[in-house]
Amino acid sequence: MENEKGFPRMKWGVSILMSLVYSFGAAWFYYLPAKGEPLIDVTFEELLLHFLVLVFLLWIVAIPGIKEKDKTADLVLLTVLTLPAGVFEALLILFILGGLGIETYGVEYFILPLVPFTLAHKAVEGKITLRPFLMAFVYGVIAFAWGNFA
Repeated sequence: MENEKGFPRMKWGVSILMSLVYSFGAAWFYYLPAKGEPLIDVTFEELLLHFLVLVFLLWIVAIPGIKEKDKTADLVLLTVLTLPAGVFEALLILFILGGLGIETYGVEYFILPLVPFTLAHKAVEGKITLRPFLMAFVYGVIAFAWGNFA
Protein backbone atom coordinates (compact mmCIF):
# COMPACT_ATOMS: atom_id res chain seq x y z
CA MET A 1 0.00 0.00 0.00
CA GLU A 2 2.84 2.40 0.64
CA ASN A 3 4.01 2.16 -2.97
CA GLU A 4 0.61 3.38 -4.16
CA LYS A 5 0.92 6.54 -2.04
CA GLY A 6 4.39 7.32 -3.36
CA PHE A 7 3.57 6.56 -6.99
CA PRO A 8 1.94 9.95 -7.82
CA ARG A 9 5.00 11.67 -6.36
CA MET A 10 7.17 9.60 -8.67
CA LYS A 11 5.06 10.74 -11.64
CA TRP A 12 5.49 14.37 -10.64
CA GLY A 13 9.22 13.81 -10.20
CA VAL A 14 9.60 12.20 -13.62
CA SER A 15 7.57 15.04 -15.14
CA ILE A 16 9.82 17.67 -13.54
CA LEU A 17 12.97 15.82 -14.55
CA MET A 18 11.85 15.39 -18.16
CA SER A 19 10.75 19.03 -18.34
CA LEU A 20 14.22 20.12 -17.23
CA VAL A 21 15.90 17.72 -19.68
CA TYR A 22 13.81 19.02 -22.57
CA SER A 23 14.52 22.63 -21.62
CA PHE A 24 18.27 22.10 -21.35
CA GLY A 25 18.33 20.11 -24.59
CA ALA A 26 16.38 22.72 -26.54
CA ALA A 27 18.46 25.59 -25.15
CA TRP A 28 21.69 23.79 -26.01
CA PHE A 29 20.37 22.87 -29.46
CA TYR A 30 19.63 26.53 -30.26
CA TYR A 31 22.65 27.98 -28.46
CA LEU A 32 25.37 26.03 -30.27
CA PRO A 33 24.59 27.29 -33.81
CA ALA A 34 23.93 30.85 -32.57
CA LYS A 35 27.17 31.04 -30.58
CA GLY A 36 29.39 31.96 -33.52
CA GLU A 37 26.97 34.18 -35.43
CA PRO A 38 27.97 37.87 -35.43
CA LEU A 39 24.44 39.33 -35.52
CA ILE A 40 22.86 37.00 -32.97
CA ASP A 41 23.39 38.04 -29.38
CA VAL A 42 21.91 35.29 -27.25
CA THR A 43 23.08 33.64 -24.07
CA PHE A 44 22.49 30.10 -22.93
CA GLU A 45 20.72 31.37 -19.82
CA GLU A 46 18.22 33.40 -21.88
CA LEU A 47 17.43 30.40 -24.04
CA LEU A 48 17.14 28.13 -21.01
CA LEU A 49 14.70 30.54 -19.35
CA HIS A 50 12.68 30.75 -22.56
CA PHE A 51 12.34 26.98 -22.88
CA LEU A 52 11.68 26.48 -19.16
CA VAL A 53 8.75 28.89 -19.40
CA LEU A 54 7.42 27.13 -22.51
CA VAL A 55 7.68 23.65 -20.98
CA PHE A 56 6.13 24.62 -17.65
CA LEU A 57 3.42 26.52 -19.50
CA LEU A 58 2.32 23.07 -20.67
CA TRP A 59 1.86 22.17 -17.02
CA ILE A 60 -0.09 25.35 -16.28
CA VAL A 61 -2.48 24.67 -19.14
CA ALA A 62 -2.72 20.89 -18.58
CA ILE A 63 -3.39 20.79 -14.83
CA PRO A 64 -6.83 22.46 -14.91
CA GLY A 65 -7.69 20.50 -18.05
CA ILE A 66 -8.62 17.23 -16.35
CA LYS A 67 -11.96 16.49 -14.73
CA GLU A 68 -10.77 13.92 -12.20
CA LYS A 69 -8.11 15.46 -9.97
CA ASP A 70 -6.59 12.09 -9.07
CA LYS A 71 -5.55 11.67 -12.72
CA THR A 72 -3.74 15.02 -12.94
CA ALA A 73 -0.31 13.45 -12.40
CA ASP A 74 -1.02 10.96 -15.19
CA LEU A 75 -2.08 13.71 -17.59
CA VAL A 76 0.97 15.88 -16.89
CA LEU A 77 3.35 12.92 -17.11
CA LEU A 78 1.94 11.71 -20.42
CA THR A 79 1.86 15.25 -21.80
CA VAL A 80 5.53 15.76 -20.95
CA LEU A 81 6.58 12.32 -22.21
CA THR A 82 4.82 12.80 -25.56
CA LEU A 83 6.25 16.29 -26.07
CA PRO A 84 8.89 15.05 -28.57
CA ALA A 85 6.06 13.82 -30.81
CA GLY A 86 4.60 17.33 -30.75
CA VAL A 87 7.97 18.87 -31.55
CA PHE A 88 8.42 16.45 -34.46
CA GLU A 89 4.93 17.27 -35.77
CA ALA A 90 5.50 21.02 -35.49
CA LEU A 91 8.88 20.83 -37.26
CA LEU A 92 7.42 18.64 -39.99
CA ILE A 93 4.59 21.07 -40.65
CA LEU A 94 6.95 24.07 -40.50
CA PHE A 95 9.29 22.47 -43.04
CA ILE A 96 6.41 21.56 -45.34
CA LEU A 97 4.80 25.00 -45.18
CA GLY A 98 8.19 26.72 -45.46
CA GLY A 99 9.04 24.62 -48.49
CA LEU A 100 5.81 25.69 -50.11
CA GLY A 101 6.57 29.34 -49.31
CA ILE A 102 3.66 29.70 -46.87
CA GLU A 103 4.21 31.93 -43.82
CA THR A 104 3.16 30.23 -40.56
CA TYR A 105 2.50 33.28 -38.36
CA GLY A 106 3.06 31.35 -35.12
CA VAL A 107 0.88 28.33 -35.90
CA GLU A 108 3.65 26.15 -34.46
CA TYR A 109 2.69 27.36 -30.97
CA PHE A 110 -0.71 25.67 -31.47
CA ILE A 111 0.56 22.60 -33.33
CA LEU A 112 3.34 21.71 -30.87
CA PRO A 113 1.11 20.96 -27.83
CA LEU A 114 -1.75 19.47 -29.84
CA VAL A 115 -0.24 15.97 -30.11
CA PRO A 116 0.86 15.69 -26.44
CA PHE A 117 -2.45 17.02 -25.11
CA THR A 118 -4.47 14.76 -27.43
CA LEU A 119 -2.44 11.61 -26.68
CA ALA A 120 -2.48 12.28 -22.93
CA HIS A 121 -6.24 12.86 -22.87
CA LYS A 122 -6.86 9.74 -24.93
CA ALA A 123 -4.76 7.67 -22.51
CA VAL A 124 -6.13 9.19 -19.29
CA GLU A 125 -9.79 9.75 -20.14
CA GLY A 126 -10.14 7.04 -22.79
CA LYS A 127 -11.57 9.35 -25.42
CA ILE A 128 -10.68 12.39 -27.47
CA THR A 129 -12.87 15.41 -26.83
CA LEU A 130 -12.66 19.09 -27.70
CA ARG A 131 -10.67 19.78 -24.50
CA PRO A 132 -7.14 19.00 -25.89
CA PHE A 133 -7.77 21.28 -28.86
CA LEU A 134 -8.91 24.10 -26.59
CA MET A 135 -5.91 23.53 -24.32
CA ALA A 136 -3.57 23.65 -27.33
CA PHE A 137 -5.24 26.87 -28.47
CA VAL A 138 -4.86 28.47 -25.01
CA TYR A 139 -1.22 27.36 -24.87
CA GLY A 140 -0.64 28.70 -28.39
CA VAL A 141 -2.08 32.13 -27.61
CA ILE A 142 -0.14 32.50 -24.35
CA ALA A 143 3.15 31.16 -25.80
CA PHE A 144 2.86 33.31 -28.94
CA ALA A 145 2.17 36.43 -26.88
CA TRP A 146 4.99 35.68 -24.45
CA GLY A 147 7.44 34.80 -27.23
CA ASN A 148 6.72 37.83 -29.37
CA PHE A 149 5.88 40.58 -26.93
CA ALA A 150 7.92 39.81 -23.81
